[in-house]
Amino acid sequence: MNLRLAKSLCGHDKNEIYVVYREENDFVYLINGKTKTIEKPKRKKQRHIQIIKNLPEEIIEMVSQELTNETAKKIIKHYVRSIQCQKQM
Repeated sequence: MNLRLAKSLCGHDKNEIYVVYREENDFVYLINGKTKTIEKPKRKKQRHIQIIKNLPEEIIEMVSQELTNETAKKIIKHYVRSIQCQKQM
């Protein structure tokens, strides 16, 4: 599975981190495991998100074959924690 994280650039969810669940034409479907689940993902235009390209190795290793709401929550939590650690250095 190709893991991609995205940051929302516009809207009431600005600066939120999501996992890209699926893509269709100009839209992406985003999940975070809490409010936006696999059953009801957030639909957003691609131009309103920023793809996060440099993911830490430990996050890439966390990905299993199947993406669930629980794994999405864990991935986002670890990513935010790793960003906070980098800012402290």
